[in-house]
Amino acid sequence: MIFDLDPHFARALAGIAECDCNLYLLFGASVSFDDILATTARAAELEPSLASPHAVRGIALLATGQADEAERSFQRAISAQPDYAMAHYYYGHACVELGRKHDAVQLLRRAADLVPNDVGFLCPLLALYVSLEMTAEAEATAREAVARCERELAEHPDLAVAAWTGAGALALLGERERAVEWTKRSLAIDPEDHLTLYNAACTYSQIGLLDEAIDLLERAMLGVSAHRVAWMREDGDLESLRAHPRYLVLLSRLHGVEPSRAL
Repeated sequence: MIFDLDPHFARALAGIAECDCNLYLLFGASVSFDDILATTARAAELEPSLASPHAVRGIALLATGQADEAERSFQRAISAQPDYAMAHYYYGHACVELGRKHDAVQLLRRAADLVPNDVGFLCPLLALYVSLEMTAEAEATAREAVARCERELAEHPDLAVAAWTGAGALALLGERERAVEWTKRSLAIDPEDHLTLYNAACTYSQIGLLDEAIDLLERAMLGVSAHRVAWMREDGDLESLRAHPRYLVLLSRLHGVEPSRAL
């Protein structure tokens, strides 16, 4: 354990907490928020100018119903290191859960700008633009996403996140055949990954393959965290499914996984 090797290594402690945070945030895994809070508190004590402990602590505080303190933690992270993209990204996700989509858009846009080669930041940003009916911004970001994803796939053909991010962007731009092709590619690369399944479902929903979308959601969503369910309920990419009987059945199966605050 890192604690035995060097209990004063703040960046390693923050990294451990961040791994747990991402398991919860992105994959809906069950994690110990008490452990995350303790580890990030220790990391922040050891290296106060380090942004990541404050950003990760914000996610844990929000998940445990401490929204005001969570916001202060996110703000401390950004103040400590304004160019740390993950602080903006985590805060953006938190704002979605708090029902503040316009704030989330600004934060996720900033995260994407800070890491110009990254493709993953653009996927939730696109979903928010769609949800907010910001059509011009959505189309411009979709074109940006396709360009980024094409570059990444040329260098890393087995990068599933580039395939499914690009697929969603292509669907938004009306390029249905390419969207299906890229979605199938992402599923071939990583057929059991939660994010791959979920985002493939989003693309299929966008292009009208509703039963195929729900097939994937049924595989992706059972057993995930309240945060992932909250995101699904607000995801503009899934709008075509809202009245579908199978989607309503899925929601009823997820009924016990309620977020701690209303969206």
